[in-house]
Amino acid sequence: WSEKEVACGRRIVRFWREPEGGEDDRAEPCRDDEPGRSMVVQCAFEVDEHHVTSVDLIALVEMLTKTRFDIAGKNRIRRNLEGFRPVTASKYSDATFDLFRLIMSFAAPKPRNIEKDIKIFSWRILPYALKKLVIKHYS
Repeated sequence: WSEKEVACGRRIVRFWREPEGGEDDRAEPCRDDEPGRSMVVQCAFEVDEHHVTSVDLIALVEMLTKTRFDIAGKNRIRRNLEGFRPVTASKYSDATFDLFRLIMSFAAPKPRNIEKDIKIFSWRILPYALKKLVIKHYS
């Protein structure tokens, strides 16, 4: 991580799809001011753990499947993600307040839609969660 990433507690990771017949989907760290038609996901860092939010996971599944989910679809995704044991970061919880405050402080691109409790997952589950969700979406 760069000094700036460590200072702000996040790394922005760009995901993109290769054209049909190209290589698999790709990801790489990027600066928040880099232009492009890719999708960026926040990797939040707090207390020796890297995190991704449910908001970013849902947006990433939408990009990978080229599908915009309605509220019911997003709720199905959230239920499917429960097996990955998320932590609910809340401004009302002493245990998660610092992580909640960190995520809410991020400038654009923001990994949340509104300031409310947010589900947080370990970054390590990202490939497994994406595989599960993409398979369920196409099944």
